[in-house]
Amino acid sequence: MVMYYKFTSLAKIDRVIDVFVNKRLYASNYKSLNDPMEGFYFRDLNIKNRVSDFIYNQKQEIRICSFTKNVENNLMWAHYADSFKGIAIGFELTNQEEHNVFKMNYNGLYQYDYEISEYQNLLTIFQSKLPEWEYEDEYRVINCSNNQYVNIKPRKLIFGLHVDLNIKKMFWHFISNLNQNISIKQQVRINGGVQIVEYKNK
Repeated sequence: MVMYYKFTSLAKIDRVIDVFVNKRLYASNYKSLNDPMEGFYFRDLNIKNRVSDFIYNQKQEIRICSFTKNVENNLMWAHYADSFKGIAIGFELTNQEEHNVFKMNYNGLYQYDYEISEYQNLLTIFQSKLPEWEYEDEYRVINCSNNQYVNIKPRKLIFGLHVDLNIKKMFWHFISNLNQNISIKQQVRINGGVQIVEYKNK
């Protein structure tokens, strides 16, 4: 199974706990994501109104859950894990959800293609980003039915470099009591860099 990672802040601990208890990640409406060009695309001015209306209406139902395969990316820790004060959650997807995973491309906004279906155009719009986002190496589940959650199998909890020791201890006890075979790791400074090692509760 493929291991993915979701970076998150600990500002709302109840949401983090929900991930492990209910084995799910939240999927956001595309309008709430941090890319201001999310969902935009190029089209010919003579595009049929019914096609344009279909794309617009279907976009309102889209929910997106973003993650990556690279847990060593310090920019991701800085931007999405509260400047190393948050965590990364390592997980596998259920077999059903794995079929909905798309790898982002960073060649710019999508140009509508009249040779493929409206639905395929819709999906490809949400697989396209501008080149400056390439550092994220993003994968995403795209839900087209307004489903707010993505089912997962949590496998790892990784503390960022600046997570408070008391928070680590609390999560260690919480994860241990779940009996889900979830490994717990942490970032540490080693040899002039940041590395991930096993966390040992003391």
